[in-house]
Parts: sequence; structure tokens; C-alpha cells
Amino acid sequence: AIKFVQQSNLGSGSLVKIVEKTVSSNVSEVTFQNAFTSTYRKYLLVVSMLIPSSDATINLRFYQSDGTSEYSGGYYNFVSAGRDNGGNFESDQGNGDSKIVFCTGGTDADSASDGGMSGAFYFLEPYSSEFSARMTGTYQWRNASNEYVAQYIAGKYSGTAVRTGFKLYPGSGNITKCYATLYGVVN
Repeated sequence: AIKFVQQSNLGSGSLVKIVEKTVSSNVSEVTFQNAFTSTYRKYLLVVSMLIPSSDATINLRFYQSDGTSEYSGGYYNFVSAGRDNGGNFESDQGNGDSKIVFCTGGTDADSASDGGMSGAFYFLEPYSSEFSARMTGTYQWRNASNEYVAQYIAGKYSGTAVRTGFKLYPGSGNITKCYATLYGVVN
């Protein structure tokens, strides 16, 4: 089995696992500290069954260059849109917000088999000191009214300071379960 392959030998678009997180008991946040480096310009995050302890939104904040301090100022912009299985339009947006918000109205926390959020999200240029960090993706979740929702989301943190990682955290309560893997995308 191959244990190491030089990046120059990988084809464009290949994925390289950076970090994998498994949560099986209450935590206040899932952190990906010092995960972004100059090695990759794009990253893919795959999240499965991120379940909060109470019906709550899921939020994202980037980490500063020290790897532990958060960017919490009003420089986040995001928009999400989609439909629930009842045919209702669901959306959210933030302009000058202090975080990127997923799961408008809160995820359903009372179902271990159906609750929570799952999806795939790309981070574009997060480590750049030349561009604002952007993220985009699609995800599904069961809302507090027990309806399934599919949404597209795009967001960014304005500014050119280096972002070295991020955290996911609920709007209230804790995270009780989460499986998440971050990959670097080979240019």
C-alpha cells in the first residue's frame, strides 16, 4: 500500500485528507484549527449528521492567523436558499454579520436517525492574504417542523487577513453528534 504520494504526482482535483472529526458526546463546537495552509487554495468539507442538543442554527466562524482567535466582527456575508419537502421556500442572508448561518429556524434535534445537518462545502482561498475567504456548498437538514430541507449556501469573510481554520457551533446548546472530514483539493 502507498503511504505517501508527493503532491506533484497527484492529478489536479485530487483530494488529500487534512483532518477528520468525530463527535459522539456533547461539545460546544467542532474546531478545525490550523487546517488551512499555503499548500492548497481550495478545501472540501464533508459533514454528516451534525446534530445539536436543541433545535438551533449551525454557525461558522473563521480563525485568525494565530489559529485560536476567531474573526467575530461584522465582516461575514452569506445567502442560503432552498425548499422543504412541503414545497415551502426557505432562505436566509446576512450582510455584515458576525458569522455564517446554516439551517435557518434551527435543525431538529430530537431524532438521532433523521435530525441534524449533512452536506458538502468548498472553501476558496481561505489562507490567502490577497482575497476574501469564500465558501459555497449544498446541504440538507430536517427543520424544527420535521420537514426535510435542501439548500444551497454561499458566504464569505471580507478582508485579506489569513484564515487558518474555522469552527462549527450551534446557535444554542451543544453538538451531540458529528462526522466531518476536511480535504485539500490539489490544484
